[in-house]
Amino acid sequence: MEQFSKEQLFFIAYASTWCNDHSKEFLEARLKDDSHAPATSRVLVPLMNSDDFAKAYNCPQGSKMNPVNKCLLW
Repeated sequence: MEQFSKEQLFFIAYASTWCNDHSKEFLEARLKDDSHAPATSRVLVPLMNSDDFAKAYNCPQGSKMNPVNKCLLW
């Protein structure tokens, strides 16, 4: 893990808390019955709206993980 900066490790740790291995059928059924967003959305949406994530990973502005228009909560 030496190849990652401490900032990158923070985001890796955050994302790893949402790791799971479910079948496509399970995920489709869960989308119909669960009021919570799927794990992938719980990881990707906050990170794609994070300037700190974009800086840590050098995401080009306008890329999927660093869109020009971000949803800022605070």
